[in-house]
Amino acid sequence: MARDIDLLKSDWVLTSGAIEVKGRLPASSLQLLQAAQLVPDILYRYGEREYHWVSEKTWTFRHTFDVSEDFLTQSHVDLLLDGIDTIATISINGHEVLATDNAFRSYSLDAKPHLKAGQNQLQVMIEPASDVGRARHAAYPYDVPVIQQVPKGLLGNDLDEDYNFVRKPACDSGWDWGPKVSQAGIYGPVLLRAYDYPLLTGANVRQVRQKDGSTRLDIQCRVQSTGEGAAGTLAASLPALNLSASQQVVLPSSGECIPAVQVVIPGGTPLWWPRGYGKAVLHDLHISFTPKQSKRPEDGDAGTDAASEGSEGASATVSRVIKRLGLKWVELKQESLGNDGGVGETFKFLVNGMPIFIKGSNVIPSSIYATDETPIKQRSLVAAAAATHQNTLRVWGGGRYPCDAFMEACDEEGMLVWLELMFACALYPVDPAFLDNVSVEVQQQMFRLQGHASVLALGGNNEVENSFPWFPATSQVNPSLYAVDFARLFLDTIRPIVHVTGPDIYVDTSPSNGLYSTDPYVKRWNVADGTREGSSATNDPRFGDVHFYNYSANGFDAMSYPRAKFISEFGWQSFPSWPGLQKCIDPKLDLGCNSAMSEYRQRHPNGQAELLQQISSHFPLGDALESTVSGFRRYIYLTQLHQAMAYDTAVRYWRRIQHEPDAQTSGILYWQLNDIWEGASWSGINRDGSWRLMHHVIGHAYQSFMVCAHLDKSGAIRVWLVNELPHALKGELWLKLVPWASTPDSTQHESMPFEMPAQSVHLALRTDMAQALAPLRLTAAEAFISVFAVANSSEASDTPEQMIHYESTTLVHLTELKHAALREPLLQAHHFKQLSPEAVEFYVTSKAVAAGVAVETFLPGHFSDNAMHIRPEHPKQLCFTSAAGPITAARLQETLTMQSLYTPDGSGSKRSEVASCTDHVGRHPPGP
Repeated sequence: MARDIDLLKSDWVLTSGAIEVKGRLPASSLQLLQAAQLVPDILYRYGEREYHWVSEKTWTFRHTFDVSEDFLTQSHVDLLLDGIDTIATISINGHEVLATDNAFRSYSLDAKPHLKAGQNQLQVMIEPASDVGRARHAAYPYDVPVIQQVPKGLLGNDLDEDYNFVRKPACDSGWDWGPKVSQAGIYGPVLLRAYDYPLLTGANVRQVRQKDGSTRLDIQCRVQSTGEGAAGTLAASLPALNLSASQQVVLPSSGECIPAVQVVIPGGTPLWWPRGYGKAVLHDLHISFTPKQSKRPEDGDAGTDAASEGSEGASATVSRVIKRLGLKWVELKQESLGNDGGVGETFKFLVNGMPIFIKGSNVIPSSIYATDETPIKQRSLVAAAAATHQNTLRVWGGGRYPCDAFMEACDEEGMLVWLELMFACALYPVDPAFLDNVSVEVQQQMFRLQGHASVLALGGNNEVENSFPWFPATSQVNPSLYAVDFARLFLDTIRPIVHVTGPDIYVDTSPSNGLYSTDPYVKRWNVADGTREGSSATNDPRFGDVHFYNYSANGFDAMSYPRAKFISEFGWQSFPSWPGLQKCIDPKLDLGCNSAMSEYRQRHPNGQAELLQQISSHFPLGDALESTVSGFRRYIYLTQLHQAMAYDTAVRYWRRIQHEPDAQTSGILYWQLNDIWEGASWSGINRDGSWRLMHHVIGHAYQSFMVCAHLDKSGAIRVWLVNELPHALKGELWLKLVPWASTPDSTQHESMPFEMPAQSVHLALRTDMAQALAPLRLTAAEAFISVFAVANSSEASDTPEQMIHYESTTLVHLTELKHAALREPLLQAHHFKQLSPEAVEFYVTSKAVAAGVAVETFLPGHFSDNAMHIRPEHPKQLCFTSAAGPITAARLQETLTMQSLYTPDGSGSKRSEVASCTDHVGRHPPGP
């Protein structure tokens, strides 16, 4: 049995020049300095700029440890390193033993010759990655362009960030949604492992679907050999299915080798399904290696077993791995639509033979510190996506590979994962050393990740091909050179590795224009000049997947969005919620959308102007431009409400055109699920885990049964019903005209029954605005339309007589909300009730229709709904769920604030706007 010494269990010493601190790993140099109170929270105010010097130094991590004589009697003693960030020189007792230059790789070396009984020292010296990147770029034979995400001078220097020459998270160099914090650190295990017998250290499982419906598991195992001729039995079993197989293997040499064993699972075994399409069934797969070798080779008689003559090795020498397996197969259909009256090709995923409409978002690192991405936080993030009916998460290629806890949570939740390799928004070198480094990285990461049931596809990179029009070198000087380099890295180097160790679906770049052919593999290359208006070279909506951003468009106009086959990114910005943001700013100096701090935390070029243009086009501003707490909170609220309504518009539109011949939209992954700091971004979840308005709204737009309505410029109103469920539905649809001065008897409505088959879209109703307004003699500014649908199905239930109930609502605003005749809502929250130690229920009522109501608290957690229209006749029942343990109803009541779009006179005087911005929470029960 292997024996480990965990070198992270006691203090390390961090030094750089005269600086010396002690602390525990895993951590970065910045974290250790913060723990020693030499550096404050760098996300407070201008800390990123003031303490940027930390990333410009060389840091040495030293650890002194004891090794016993008995430990060194083992035939092999390896040093295992993971998460070394990034350019490091490793020494043991003063002897350099390893140089690392890839934060995404794990490393192993024979440490025994360098160790001694008694006290030893391990040293890890890490150079500034930025300096190394610039030096490598300067030495390269030609320019390899990279986008500069942080404006020059913002952090006090004008140096470029050549992150494409260093294998560490690209976003460490800053992005248009996050800070530049390029750290040195040790984030993974650091172990000494001693062993006498071969060890099973990991396994990769690939599934091959057979013609008879069975599934063959090809189980590739990593075994650390102990010498030429070492042998043993590799075994695999699925106890719950009563299946097993074994294979006698001879290990060819010392070091790591990859023997394999196969297990065949018969057809009819329960499959793993994505959310909304069935159960995510997982099976435990037990893998073991039992060595035949009982003694070290130098002892002689290596074939004699330790337990008894002629038998397998004793149980103490058996090494085991347990994997959780979900049976599924994935297809990506890219088929011509030419014969069907359509345009281009499909880009449609099928899981287990069933078309899946992809509904999800993009995931970025949730902290500037890798060690903050704990299993609990990663599981909470996946749960938050699942709570809003998402079935897919795209792990973006400019951050970090997902941890095991993230993937395990996705497996359990039925959450598909579009997994990208860590390349983004730049061209990359293709010298032999770089390609060899990347090859090992991809092999290791695929071995760790691809066997997860949740993996939908592997993406080669984010926006690498799409970046060709961004740079003169790639668009004008020599585009052919960079196309060859792209192919050499992502097609000639990475694709063959994926073919052996990765998932079945490989999308070499995102966005892309798809393929002419899969065999042979022929890309539909971009147009280097990127002349298509509102898009770049690889964003042809007829093919592949699209990234769509157009900040000059009307985000509430569905016709402004492309009729694309698959949208893997789109979005609009908003500011982070006030409870988190106020902790990072000075309330006396940093208030207001025009403050220096707001500009500093806006990394998207021209972002503040674009946000103001959007919110002023749609909403009454009130005091949103004032540098007061009330004004800043209203500004934040309006940016979040705009984001939420724009996402709602786009998602409902793309879902309802999924069966139209020229569109065939089959998936939406909005940008972005989560955040890394308190700054302007596209996220729906703040860094502290609280939900912005958009995340609440996306939960309605992503329901499997959904109603969608559109008012066009001629005044025509059309209503569609979308059913993505694998069974038929029938129900009733209501269309209700609601005056802004609504009272219970002032509305006008009509209803109609409907039936619709599985996975279908139904145009249920046509009318026009004039016809809708006529019965109550109202103008467009005096009313809006509420569309509500209820559907039922017995097919979805395990019990035929039990009906499963679905409902969906959408709103049609007949004019811009800034022109609507809003009345003072006099919002009140009351009837607070403790549902559980972590959950409190309450009601919100209004005296007139309250538009875009947002509820907020400083307490960690989230509400059951938000960004709501509340009508006098329909009190809104809400629930708050705490994310930090027990909460009392009284505590929620005293911290709750509410906002709505209403302003008394359009200008929002200070006194009246405070009332609408933070309406006092009432303690009276609702009226009859």
